Amino acid sequence: MCYDPTSPESIRPLKWTNPEVFYFDGDMALIWGRYDGDPEATMGMRWMEAEGPQGYPVSRGFPQWMVVPARLSRYLLEGLERDEAINEEVSQSIRNRDILARARARVGLNP
Repeated sequence: MCYDPTSPESIRPLKWTNPEVFYFDGDMALIWGRYDGDPEATMGMRWMEAEGPQGYPVSRGFPQWMVVPARLSRYLLEGLERDEAINEEVSQSIRNRDILARARARVGLNP
């Protein structure tokens, strides 16, 4: 599949297993999946149109997902929840609430 800056689903690096996009605001995207054989799912993040036509991060010319450590994932998820309550645009950017709920539970946030 070719890279499409409007579709985070077009990025499928080999080290990620079943990455599922749960947030995309047109610029930044968040995924939930397993990285490099880890049995626990984790969050990935990238900017779709930054640093050049393939977004950021990129490795050897290929778009990648950056692993977000669990302790930082918690803050991102808390921020999404807070911002969603006051901003309809954030609410519309959440693509999959089931994945968001699993991510929240994984980092110890209440459902």
